[in-house]
Amino acid sequence: MKVLKSLSVIAMLAIILASCKKDNQNNNQESRAVRYEITGNYTGKLNIVFTDETGNFQTLTNVSLPWNKSFTAGTGMQSATLTASTTSTSTVGVTGQTATAKLYIGTELKKTVTQTADATGRIQFGNIIHVF
Repeated sequence: MKVLKSLSVIAMLAIILASCKKDNQNNNQESRAVRYEITGNYTGKLNIVFTDETGNFQTLTNVSLPWNKSFTAGTGMQSATLTASTTSTSTVGVTGQTATAKLYIGTELKKTVTQTADATGRIQFGNIIHVF
């Protein structure tokens, strides 16, 4: 009887450990396909900064909408980051125009932010981040 109880306890522990391991594996298998997108009726130009597939920051200047960038994140990439703004050297848009920035991981929309051009025709997005 003691052997049967011991085997039952061992079997239960094995099931629990196996299910924990499976959960951890699922968390680590999140898609690493990244897509940044900025769309809208904003006619000004934006300076865009984003992390690329290696985790390095890339800067694009005077970009017209719509804009997008897709890639597969490398294993060393810890987070996907996007920011955009109209700077003093950019062409401004018209007050009230809008732009929407989106960050997708795989096919899932993780973050979306819409900004409206201020009284000077400028738009600014703060950091839009997804941590893997």
